[in-house]
Order: sequence, then C-alpha cells, then structure tokens
Amino acid sequence: MARRTRPSGAVETPRSLHCVMLESGLQSTFRNFSTLFLIVAVVVFPLHLAYGLTFRDEIAVSELHSEIAELPSNRRVRGVGAAEIDRARLAGYAVWLVEIALIPLFVQAARRALEATERGDVATVAEAWRGAFGREPRRWLRGGAAAVVGGAGMALLVLLMIEVSGHLLTDMLPDGPRFAGVVMVDTLARASALPFVLTPLALGRAARAARAGSAAGA
Repeated sequence: MARRTRPSGAVETPRSLHCVMLESGLQSTFRNFSTLFLIVAVVVFPLHLAYGLTFRDEIAVSELHSEIAELPSNRRVRGVGAAEIDRARLAGYAVWLVEIALIPLFVQAARRALEATERGDVATVAEAWRGAFGREPRRWLRGGAAAVVGGAGMALLVLLMIEVSGHLLTDMLPDGPRFAGVVMVDTLARASALPFVLTPLALGRAARAARAGSAAGA
C-alpha cells in the first residue's frame, strides 16, 4: 500500500507562525524606521515642548524634588515648592495619557506608510497623517499577537535605555536650558520606541497583501 506523504511546509505550526510574524514586524519596523519615527515625533514633540515650557522651573530643580517634597508648604527652592512639583507630576501623567489615546491614530498613519512602501512608493509623513483619519475594516493575521508582544517588549527596552541615559545627561546641564534637554530626550524616547508597537498593529493588511503576492509568485 502506497503511503501518503504530506508536502513539507504545507502546515504552519503556531510557533513557526508566531516567529514569522515577529520577524516580519521587526523587519518592517527597521525598514521604515525613519518614517515611523517622524510620524510619532511631529505629534509628540509639541506636547513635550509645551510641557517643558510650562514647567521649566520644576525641571530645573529635578534632582531636588524628593527634598522639596519634604519641606513645609510655604517653603520654596528657586521658586518651586511641593505643590508645584505635584502639578508638574500630574501634568506629566496627563501627557502620557494623551500619547496613549493617540495610539489608534499613530497606527492608522503607520499603516498608510507601510502600504505605500509595499506598493513601492515613497512613504511621506504628510501623506501618512492625511490618511490617518480614514475608517477602514480592521484585518488581523493569525500569529499577530506574538508580533505585538515582541514589539512591546522591544519598545519598552528602547524607551528605558533612552530615558535613563538621557536624563543622566540632562542632569548635568545648566538650570536654564535643562528643560530643552528633557524635551528632546522624552521626544526621542517616545519616537524611537513607539514604532516597534505601531508596526505589528498596522501590519495586518500590508502583510496579508505581501503574503498573497509571494504565494502567487511561487
């Protein structure tokens, strides 16, 4: 009796599918990193610039925050007291919430940029943001969750590396321009980290088209 053989590679195991999606997400992120970086930076930079200008005095004494917080409410250090530090901290949390709320728009803009790249066009930040407000049916690929989790881990690593090393450097700046250094570090950290999350979230449609083209070519 002849034995039936299954063509090798005909069935993708969940583990191999997850690895393929993770690798595809990272490759797309690095290939389009400059565009994705600018998509995030053009929005994040004004937010952090407004925060830095508003709380420049609090940023100037950032290394003394723990000591100032223990002082009586009527005591100030360079015009900054515990109440001002609390307001600056709450405003910082608000900036984080705004950035999180903007992630769906970042994803839409990133998807436009990735689609342009898949077509062989030059992806521009202006075109990506023009298409960010359109509504399209969401498509998701099997194994995409692994790419999102892997991208989120990479984004967290990049964010922490830039934030920690950058703020160590800004602490050495004079009080006056220190807020500018903090604005640049925070913008650089967000704009460098977010692409690793945006790409796998935006990759579904572009990756589906690419896989269909590969299958047709084979």
